[in-house]
Amino acid sequence: MLTLSLWLLVTMLQAQERNLKTELLVYILPDSLELQTQDKSPVSLDEATIKSATLDNALKEAEVTGIARAFPDWQDKDSLVTRHDGEVVKMPPFYRIFILTFETEAQAVEAISILEESPAVVFAEKHSQPVPDNDYYHKQWYLNNDGTTAGSTAGADINAEGA
Repeated sequence: MLTLSLWLLVTMLQAQERNLKTELLVYILPDSLELQTQDKSPVSLDEATIKSATLDNALKEAEVTGIARAFPDWQDKDSLVTRHDGEVVKMPPFYRIFILTFETEAQAVEAISILEESPAVVFAEKHSQPVPDNDYYHKQWYLNNDGTTAGSTAGADINAEGA
């Protein structure tokens, strides 16, 4: 299993290869669309099995140029996880999230309202590059204040590292 940092790095490198401004992340219900390929590369809508007439119309009206699985490696076994307290919980079915591609950023933005009108779509949102939080502006100075944050005093902390 990938660590979060490694996953962010891989995702950021993949994102650099694509134009995320022309992509949407869309959650589509299972009874409305099936995509046989597990590949993350977008395929044409002709390769998808669209079971819902309203979804088919929305995808055509939105001028979708490609579709791919956002999480192609997601498996059914990943849907159940054990929390730190031992309770088993069900994760959302991430395999239902798809990446839709468009020719232009304007088409992608306009497609959000078109797609959200379809009862087959749970959400449609712009795709964006994940940004790791480096806590630059919101340093937890109270844990170990070294005086480098503007207006702070070295040693004015709870000495967490010493504890």
